[in-house]
Amino acid sequence: MLGKTSKSLHAARGARGRRLLSGLTASTAVLALAFAGLAALAAGPATAATATAATATAATTSAAPTDEMVSLCHATGNPVDQYLLVTVSLDAFKTGHGTHVDDIYPPNSLRPNGQNWDAAGQAIFNNGCATAPPATAVTPQAPTVSQATCTDQGAATVPVVEVASTQGIFYTVVGSVAAGSTVTVVATPAPQGTYTLAAANGWMPNADGTASYTVVLDAAPSCVTEAVPAAPAAVQAVCNGPGTSTAPMLTLASTPGIGYTVAGTAAPGSTVTVTATPAAGYTLAAAAGWTANNDGTASYTVTFDPAPDCAVVVPLVSASPTAPTATQAVCTPSGTATTPALAPATTTGIGYTVNGTAAAGHTVTVTATPADGYTLAAAAGWTANNDGTASYTVTFDAAPECAAATPIVAATPTAPTATQAVCTPSGTATAPTLTLATTPGIDYTVTGPAAAGSTVTVTATPQASHKLAAAAGWTANNDGTASYTVTFGTVDCSAVTTPVDPPSTPVVTDPPATPVVTDPPAKPVSDPAPPVLPKAATPVLPKAAAVVVPQAVSVLPQSAAQPTALASTGYDPAWSVSLAIMFLVVGAGAVWRSRRPAGQ
Repeated sequence: MLGKTSKSLHAARGARGRRLLSGLTASTAVLALAFAGLAALAAGPATAATATAATATAATTSAAPTDEMVSLCHATGNPVDQYLLVTVSLDAFKTGHGTHVDDIYPPNSLRPNGQNWDAAGQAIFNNGCATAPPATAVTPQAPTVSQATCTDQGAATVPVVEVASTQGIFYTVVGSVAAGSTVTVVATPAPQGTYTLAAANGWMPNADGTASYTVVLDAAPSCVTEAVPAAPAAVQAVCNGPGTSTAPMLTLASTPGIGYTVAGTAAPGSTVTVTATPAAGYTLAAAAGWTANNDGTASYTVTFDPAPDCAVVVPLVSASPTAPTATQAVCTPSGTATTPALAPATTTGIGYTVNGTAAAGHTVTVTATPADGYTLAAAAGWTANNDGTASYTVTFDAAPECAAATPIVAATPTAPTATQAVCTPSGTATAPTLTLATTPGIDYTVTGPAAAGSTVTVTATPQASHKLAAAAGWTANNDGTASYTVTFGTVDCSAVTTPVDPPSTPVVTDPPATPVVTDPPAKPVSDPAPPVLPKAATPVLPKAAAVVVPQAVSVLPQSAAQPTALASTGYDPAWSVSLAIMFLVVGAGAVWRSRRPAGQ
């Protein structure tokens, strides 16, 4: 078919050439000859001598048959008929047209990119190799895309791809327009040759002169709306007069996207179930009091109270329970224990019951029950019970250990005997002593050493069945004992002088009168603090004779209960008498010796 077309085109153009040659000048004839030469060159070396279109056609038809044929627009060099449509074998194309740079042909196995195969070349080739006015460039427009959206009913819309309307361009949609799919919009210039596509953003040019635009459609949106069911409003029956009451009521909520249904009747003592069902495009959210069901619904249960008692109510009188009187077991003088006792109170409007036995070590519960028309008021020690009663618990002590009574004997504590320190002839002090008394029913203990300058406390503790009586000098303590304090004085014995032997010729003097030494009176045992005796003046005896000088007696202030003691000289009276007698004998001997005649 393509060969027949080329032959007819060649014949028509030959006729037009002959008409033009009749009117051309000599120069035109030269151009015709040149054209004939080019045609002969296109027909191949075998037919180079013939320049007519018939010869070129014969060359085309006489080509050796091959597996691949190549159609091309052969450039003639004629400004009027610039191209000639020729179909040759691949071998003939290779040898006859492979080097013609002005020819136009599409891609083939020898030339994969074709030659001059741009939009203008394609327009000429598609127009039977006849030249046409330059094609008009038009810009393809992007399609309008509407993605799938959710409706108010919770459904998703269908996406829409709407192509533009552009002069000189025909648009087609390739692919299924659906949520999540990808479609391609193809722009084709119409007609080709008259229009060509200009470059545009988003459009990809194709080899055939068309262009493609890719549209990616979003996945279908989730159009389910979560709705929270609301609890119904339940109104219980209440008394509205003596013996009458209102009817219970149940009012359903109004929630967008949820429908409510009721199973049961709102009546005293009945149970009603409300079911929430989501509308299309809705799902139920969790809500307090609602139980989700497997079918996507949720249930809410309402329980109505029994019908109220609307009888005439008589006001109750409040009564306070009184604690019972509990008597614990005690010991009798005979050594036995009494029996515990419990005596419930008597209160108007209250009855008391005792649960348990009043016995040593037992626990007894007293229950107060209000009489008709009474109610119990709160009271100390009473525990209210759910049935309107109150309880009081009494715990009895364990039985006491009762022994026969023993009479208590009063014992009077006796003061201890205290001996103060005194100086000895050798100039040392004696040690003070403390002697405790012996009193029936009393034990004595000593705290502190009996030493000069120290203070000692004597404690008197009564023995069993005894108690301490008050006594002078004793201080009673809280624990039933009594205390007695003894203070020991200090003495300075450094002034005591030891007598020395008289000289060989003593000076005799009359001995002084021997002082009368009076022993100090006995210190009463009740004296808590004996006086400290002062140091006596120490006499200095001459070496000629031993003289005993009497010491002055110092009178110390004493308490009214103790007489004043005389001062001590520091010498033993017996020793002083012996010393005086010895001095008298020695003196008499000395006088006699001095007066006896010489030689006797």
